[in-house]
Amino acid sequence: MTVAAGPYLQLALEQSPGFEGSNVLVSSVPVYPPLEEVTDDEKMTALEEQNVIRGFLARMPHLGAAMYEPEFKLGKLHPRPSHLGFLLALMLGDVTDVAGDGTTYTDPDGFAVPVGAYMHTMKFRFAVEPATCQALASTGNLEHRLATGIALSDLKFSFANGAMLADGDGLALTTVPIADPGVTPVLDLAMPFRRGDMVLQWLTGSALTRDFEFAFNAPVEQIWSPIHASLFPTDIWYKNGEMPYVSGTISKATIADDDWAALAEGGQFAASIRIGHRDPLGTKVVAVTSVATGTGNSLVTCAGPHGCKSGDTVLLAGVTGSVAPSTVNGEQVITATGPDTFTIPLTVTHAGTGGTCTSDYHAAFWTVMPGCELTKITRDAIKAERRREGKYEWESRYDHTTGELATVTVVNDVPTYATYA
Repeated sequence: MTVAAGPYLQLALEQSPGFEGSNVLVSSVPVYPPLEEVTDDEKMTALEEQNVIRGFLARMPHLGAAMYEPEFKLGKLHPRPSHLGFLLALMLGDVTDVAGDGTTYTDPDGFAVPVGAYMHTMKFRFAVEPATCQALASTGNLEHRLATGIALSDLKFSFANGAMLADGDGLALTTVPIADPGVTPVLDLAMPFRRGDMVLQWLTGSALTRDFEFAFNAPVEQIWSPIHASLFPTDIWYKNGEMPYVSGTISKATIADDDWAALAEGGQFAASIRIGHRDPLGTKVVAVTSVATGTGNSLVTCAGPHGCKSGDTVLLAGVTGSVAPSTVNGEQVITATGPDTFTIPLTVTHAGTGGTCTSDYHAAFWTVMPGCELTKITRDAIKAERRREGKYEWESRYDHTTGELATVTVVNDVPTYATYA
C-alpha cells in the first residue's frame, strides 16, 4: 500500500533576517522537527475608513490589506538531539561549535567529547538582530507555505507522558503561500528525550521537587523600515527594554523555610539542568581507582564521575590484583550507586586497583545558571491533607561573581547548523 503524502515542516537558519523581496542565504543544514502543530498567521490589518463624511450613513467596505504582523508558533514539538540543538541555536543566537576529538574539548560533566560528536555552546545574543530561520511547511491537503525572518521570543520546555515537549512562540517577517517546493522530509530516527533522564541541581535545603518546567525568553519586535517598501515588516529586533533570561516553575511536594528565605532575602544560587539522551555517540573513558571485595555485588570506585546509569554495560580493562571466579576485566552490567561508584554482579575475593572503565558517550543537553532566584511562591491552602504543597516561579538573573546569566550546551551529531554557500 502506498502511504499518502502528509504534513511536514522544514526549518533552516538564515544568514540575516529574510524580509519581503530580500535574497538572503539559507543554511544548507535543515531540520525536520516532529511536532503536533505549526501556526503561521499573517495577522493582516485591513485598511478601514469608517468615520469619514461621504454623504451616507453605513459601514464602508475596507480597502484591503494595510499591513501584516506575522506570527509563527511551534506547538508540542518532540525534539531529538539534532532538533534541540537547532532550536537553541535559533533562540539564543550566540553559538560556538566544536568537533570532538576525544581529548581537546570537555562537556559540562567533564568528559572528553569523542570523535563523531559535536559540542554546541550557546549564550544569549546581545546584538540588535536575533538569529532567524526560514520555514517550509506542507499541510495534509498539500498546501505549501513559506515563512521567513522567523525569530523565537519564547521557547518553553515541559514533559508529558515521560517525554520532553517544546513550544516556541515567535514573530516572522513574511508568511506566504507557495508552489510545491519539492522537499522530501528527512526523518530523524533518534529516540526522544525522556523525563527520567533529567537531573536537576537546585537550592540546598529546598523542599521536595514534584515537577519542573523551564523556558528561554528573549522578546522580539517587528520593525517597518522606510528603506524598503513593504506591507510586511522589514526588520526584526530584540525589544529595546527587555533583557533575555531563563525562567520556569518548580512544583514542590512540601514547603521548606529555605525556599521562603531565599525569596524574601533575594538570595541567588547556582542551578543546572541536565537531560541525557539514550542513543550513543561514541565512548568515554574514566580511570578506575579500586575494585572492592564483595559477594555477588562488588563495588567499583572511579577517579571521577562515570556518567553511567544502572543497567548500562561498561568495559573494565587493566584492573590488577583483583580475584574473582572470572576476571573483572571485560564487559560488565553495572548498578550505579553514586556519581563515581557502581557495583558489578561478581564475587570478588581480593581487592583490585588501576585500569579503566569505558562506556558509551551519549548526546545530552545542559543549562548552567550561576545566579538563579526565586521570584514568587504560591502555597496551597492549608487543608486536612498530609502536607502543604506549592509552586515556585524562578528566573536566571545576572550573577555578580561570574558575570554570567546562563550557558547552554548541546552535544549531538550535527557539525554546525549555519552553513552558507
